[in-house]
Formats: sequence, structure tokens, C-alpha cells
Amino acid sequence: GKKAVAASGTTLSKEAAVSVQQHEKEWDEIFAGIHEVVDAVAFQDGHIDYDELDAFFT
Repeated sequence: GKKAVAASGTTLSKEAAVSVQQHEKEWDEIFAGIHEVVDAVAFQDGHIDYDELDAFFT
């Protein structure tokens, strides 16, 4: 995500980030391959801005 930057760096976000659409496509592919053996998935937070949350959860 756009906030996946090194803690030791001076930047808080990066310009080149995965779009909501690409993120959804990639995880749909992953879940399609693991849905029979995985019951739950937890994600690390902090990789998107708060104003982008709705787009990721719709």
C-alpha cells in the first residue's frame, strides 16, 4: 500500500501504490486458491489513508 514505507525513512507514503481494483483482483485470486483450507484472514492495518477505507470495504 501507499503507506508501506520504511520506519527509518523520512516519507510517510509513496506515490506508486496498488490501486483498490488491483488489490481486490490479487486477493480474489489468492482467496480462490486457499478458500478450502483457510478459515480466517487478518490484515495488517495502516497501508491506506482513512479516506480510502470505504473503497476497500465495498
